[in-house]
Amino acid sequence: MKIFFRIILVITFLISVIGASKLYAQSNNPKETVEEEIYEKVDVMPEYPGGEKAFQTHVYRNYRYPKSARDKNIQGTIAVRFVVEKDGTVSNPTVIKFLSHDCNVEAIRVINTLQKFTPGLLDGKPVRVYKEIPIRLSLQSN
Repeated sequence: MKIFFRIILVITFLISVIGASKLYAQSNNPKETVEEEIYEKVDVMPEYPGGEKAFQTHVYRNYRYPKSARDKNIQGTIAVRFVVEKDGTVSNPTVIKFLSHDCNVEAIRVINTLQKFTPGLLDGKPVRVYKEIPIRLSLQSN
């Protein structure tokens, strides 16, 4: 029984030493990257080619109402938030107001099809900026 406890004690010690050395190596890594801040408001907000109307038109023309949502008569608004990167590309689309799984997935798909924006500027330099869009879904009766 004493041998068993000694083995456990040695293993625990080794695990703590190895873990501490990995932690030390990670914290002193000069290549460690710090994610850049994402702004809500900047001096010049990102702009979609053709303006806000073209942005909304692209989303509404390309959104395909999921059959499952139509069959269940699901209607309402989805809100999607994404980042316009410093090069104008879109990243990290996230549904912040949910409707149904299929509708949410389709909203993300559409946001990922957007063209590059003119990036947002802060003090004359391109920065990462959040952008949001509500997508209103309604079924029209025949």
